[in-house]
Amino acid sequence: MSLATSEINDNGLGPTTNKASVRLSSVLDDDVIDIREIIGILLSYRLLIVGVTGLSIILAALFSIFSTPVYRVDVLLQVETKRAAGLAALKDITDILEVKSETTAEIEILKSRTISRDTVERLSLDVEASPNYFPVIGRAMARIYNKNRANSISEVFAEPLFFARTYAWGGEDIKVETLTVPAELLGKKLILVAGKSGSYKLFDDKKYFLFKGVVGEFSHSSNDIVDDSSNDNGIRLFVSRLKARPGTHFILTQFSMPEAISKVAKRLSVSEKHKKSGILTLTLDGADNIKIAHMLNTVANVYVERNISRRSAKAQNSLEFLEKQLPSVRGQVDAAEIAYQSYRVAHGSVDMGIETKGVLENILKINGELLTFRQERNELRQKFKAAHPVIIGLDKKIKSLENEVRRLDSLTTRLPETQQQVLRLERNLQLNTLLYNKLLNTTQELRVAKAGTVGNVRVIDYAVVPNKPIMPKTNLAVLLSVIVGMLLGAMIAFLHRALRGGIEDPDELERRFDIPVYASILHSDTQKKLTNKKSSDLLLRAKTDDPAIESIRSLRTTLYFTLENANNNIIMICGASPGIGKSFLAANLAGLLSENNKKVLLIDGDLRRGSLHKSYNVDKHCGLSDVIAGENDLGSAIKNTELDGVKIITAGEFPNNPSELLLHQNLTKLIASTAKEVDYIVIDTPPILAVSDAAIIGRYAATTLMVLKSNNHSMKEVQQSVKKFEQAGITIDGFILNDVKTYAGRYGYGGYVYHYEYNK
Repeated sequence: MSLATSEINDNGLGPTTNKASVRLSSVLDDDVIDIREIIGILLSYRLLIVGVTGLSIILAALFSIFSTPVYRVDVLLQVETKRAAGLAALKDITDILEVKSETTAEIEILKSRTISRDTVERLSLDVEASPNYFPVIGRAMARIYNKNRANSISEVFAEPLFFARTYAWGGEDIKVETLTVPAELLGKKLILVAGKSGSYKLFDDKKYFLFKGVVGEFSHSSNDIVDDSSNDNGIRLFVSRLKARPGTHFILTQFSMPEAISKVAKRLSVSEKHKKSGILTLTLDGADNIKIAHMLNTVANVYVERNISRRSAKAQNSLEFLEKQLPSVRGQVDAAEIAYQSYRVAHGSVDMGIETKGVLENILKINGELLTFRQERNELRQKFKAAHPVIIGLDKKIKSLENEVRRLDSLTTRLPETQQQVLRLERNLQLNTLLYNKLLNTTQELRVAKAGTVGNVRVIDYAVVPNKPIMPKTNLAVLLSVIVGMLLGAMIAFLHRALRGGIEDPDELERRFDIPVYASILHSDTQKKLTNKKSSDLLLRAKTDDPAIESIRSLRTTLYFTLENANNNIIMICGASPGIGKSFLAANLAGLLSENNKKVLLIDGDLRRGSLHKSYNVDKHCGLSDVIAGENDLGSAIKNTELDGVKIITAGEFPNNPSELLLHQNLTKLIASTAKEVDYIVIDTPPILAVSDAAIIGRYAATTLMVLKSNNHSMKEVQQSVKKFEQAGITIDGFILNDVKTYAGRYGYGGYVYHYEYNK
């Protein structure tokens, strides 16, 4: 058994409206968010939300299946930084100050076009060759097929779907070693069509035939076989591997070098693992896990080689200079030796005295020191300015040694002419030999230094081929799809509710029209089933404890007190539009009013589409229209029903002029004579906005109740309905809000409508 109630005042005489309390309630309702109402709305639209969420999950699953997986590889590099020992005491300060790290420059070098260019050239990344897959699903189908046949070595290709034999469906493979196209075809797609026995045909992007070719041979746009050294400006192609069904299409593209370099640079990500750690992390994302691992390792190797080359550049430059100077100095040594030997042969053996030998030894010694100091000065001048104290000190030493050389040269002027000449020639020979040996030793040292040069960067971890992709993340995608689906479903639910703009709040009706709401009739699932089955059974008989019946019992209680002060016992049930449940309410209300030994007469006042006879299983003929027209008497028109105490006058035959017929005086006589014989008369009328019949019948009723379907009428529609009744001089005594849907749980809340069920 169930019980439904509406707002009833304390004295039980029916709904009343306290304007002050209404205004206060309005303010409170506007300022307070009712969580129960929000939950109720969500639960009432639960099927919509579940459907949207399910659709979102399906889309997420399809996205995970058909989207191309993205793999990520990484390389770990170490950059060794040099710090001056004298600045060790400033460590605490440098940690606080913003000091540019050496790794910042290395990061920029890694991102430079130079590194990307070398990588592109080594791996031929300016050329792309791939099978032509069916749109949307083709790549995924091929990927699934390749995964399933990963352990198979046989060349078996997937069967084409949709008879699309030109597309690749799995098992196809191609490798292009060389592709050279004219400038106008850079970035354009070329179509390679596989043939039989390794043959193929090449077409341009407009499907214009270019030439034929064979796997393993160079092919040219003129269909001539050329060698790799050809400088022809046409299309040159060398395919080293081609596995596909005959007729399968492949897409070949050569990009310009700047575009290929830009693509590599954009995909490469470089960052320092920890601040001031000197550890750099290189990452690269892509669909081909093997290719991106090879690419990133190549980037790391190119960078290390460039670093070593940069650090050995100084030794290389010096070595090249010395290697150019050595032949010249060697020639000077040979010339000095020839001059010395020629002089001795011409003048015979000339012995130098002890003093002369001492002078020669000193000159050679001082010149050797001079050569050493000058070389040291040249090296330091690359680091310091001439005003540096170290440079100034070397300049003083060099000047002192030069003065000593001039002093020793002055001593040789006192020697005999022959000894002076011998001394000069032997000094030149010894100095040139010393210079040559010095250059030769320096050259060997530079060669050793160059060979042993180690850069300040090294690879700690090379990239390895990943097995699992980083994208798509199926679990995360499904989770997000659930969240997004629920949010989207809730948004659609609230938007649909807002756009409908139907009235469902009894307080809103009372505030706007100052007309009480007598009852809120709850939604009945049983009545919905009866309607769907087109059953004529009355809900009151089908289920006496239905929530809707309990709501009508509440209306009956209110009417008991209202009719005590009414002019007569006639109740008119009217409405704004069709399909709102007027006839349902009138039929069941009549049955409930007949309880407690009351006599009720139910009149079907809808002479256009009346259907109350179906609810009580009586014959429609010989009804109200027939009595008013004088074709039948009143006694034959009043029919008994299955419910004791309820009698019915059906609509009868539908006349051509219902409104004019209702204005006949016979209707007045009919109502006056029957009102004395029964306790209540319930009249069901047509919708007021459609026809004026209800306004005519309303003249006889002391109590007029307007039925409104919950969340179905706009405020403007209700206003027009009330206005039409007022123009006819009829006052609406109360509203009945029908088909109010309660929310989930044993206790449903909707406005001021409650539903309570007894345990069975």
